[in-house]
Amino acid sequence: MKRFATITVIGRDKTGVVARITNFLFLQKANIEALEEQVTRGQFSMTVQTSWKDRDLDGATWVDHLRSGSRLPRSGS
Repeated sequence: MKRFATITVIGRDKTGVVARITNFLFLQKANIEALEEQVTRGQFSMTVQTSWKDRDLDGATWVDHLRSGSRLPRSGS
C-alpha cells in the first residue's frame, strides 16, 4: 500500500532550493508523483506530490524536521 502527501514550499528564491528538497525526498525513499514550481518577484513556491511504500515511510524523520522549523540541511552539510 502507498502513502501520499502534498508538500508546499514557499519562501525567498535561492539557488538550490529544488535540489535540496528533491534530494531530501530521495533520501526518504519518496517517489515524486508531480512537481510544480514558480518564481515571482523573487518569491519561490513549489508544490510536490509524493508517495511512499508503507515500509519506506519514516514518520519520525518527518516529525523531527517539522518540529525544527522544516529546515533542510544544505548540500554537503
